[in-house]
Amino acid sequence: FNEMQSMDTGNKVVNQDNFKSTEQFDYVSFEDAMGRATTSESLLLDLVSQGSVAADRFICPFATGDNGIIPPYCNVYEMGSSFTGSQVSEITQANTNFIAKSADVPTEAAYSVGLSGTGSAAAWINTHIMEGRTAGVDFGDYFETGYPEYHFWNYDMNTGWIYTDDDVVGGLGFMQGVDLVYKEKTTASGVIEAFSKSMAIQDGVRRL
Repeated sequence: FNEMQSMDTGNKVVNQDNFKSTEQFDYVSFEDAMGRATTSESLLLDLVSQGSVAADRFICPFATGDNGIIPPYCNVYEMGSSFTGSQVSEITQANTNFIAKSADVPTEAAYSVGLSGTGSAAAWINTHIMEGRTAGVDFGDYFETGYPEYHFWNYDMNTGWIYTDDDVVGGLGFMQGVDLVYKEKTTASGVIEAFSKSMAIQDGVRRL
């Protein structure tokens, strides 16, 4: 059993990782020993933002998006693998980056597993994506004050908030534009000649 892991909480650019893991596992059970190996591993990434002005987050001048707002979001990604059996030769790799100086760098996560052996193997990915809708801008107020007012409002559900000269009207919830749930799992049992699976996600306004 060999495992190498590294963690760095500094700002990263594209193709650099905050967390990286490589695990190699070999196991053989003799017939009279009645031994068994069980292993399970998962990578979880939970991303949350209340929304912000794009000009404050991006270096790229062309990445400000519609109306210059990064909508709020709440996205969860989980991927991993497991094995139980009498013999196995397995290697897994996981990496993710989630800390950057600007929003130009998308958040990424990847996981892969490859094995052969006798037993039961599984690999999976679970996601729940909740994305907000871009805000509108009141340019009428901009011509009066020199500062636009950003209106977060869900016209489908009649929720959100809007600044006025006197107060904030509407509810306290941000508008939600997307609610997506995705789950997928691959399994194999018996004498497994080869089992491999690779999964990767990229989350950001700018994708590569």
